[in-house]
Amino acid sequence: MQNSDLYIKHFNTIPANVFGHCLFDIRQAHGLSQKAVALDADMDQSYLAGLETGRRPPPRERQLKRLFCAIQATEEEKINLKKAMVLYKIFKAIDEFRIVSPMGSHEPISLVALHLNQIYQNLFEKNEYSDQESAMS
Repeated sequence: MQNSDLYIKHFNTIPANVFGHCLFDIRQAHGLSQKAVALDADMDQSYLAGLETGRRPPPRERQLKRLFCAIQATEEEKINLKKAMVLYKIFKAIDEFRIVSPMGSHEPISLVALHLNQIYQNLFEKNEYSDQESAMS
């Protein structure tokens, strides 16, 4: 299995669960059980299972860092999981926009694109800041 295959093989299933599939693939590639990762990350195994199946949204930064340590994630794997988190948030924003929008599917595409672009930029600015901050410590 090539490295890129590890992260994209499930993207065509449920777009909102890209994070869970990515986490599952990385954990499996490292040959780790859910129980071992949950124990090392100081979280319930049921919570980890919920992350992987999409029943739970991606974790907060603190929990994510514990997961990185527990699975001994490489830098590439960390980046891919962070990208998967961004995709999850974008898909969630699209779903929320459809619910909130009074015009439904007739909403101008440029407005949707503007909204998603702003979310995407904000998320990556935060991640870049976090990466720089952790590199300094």
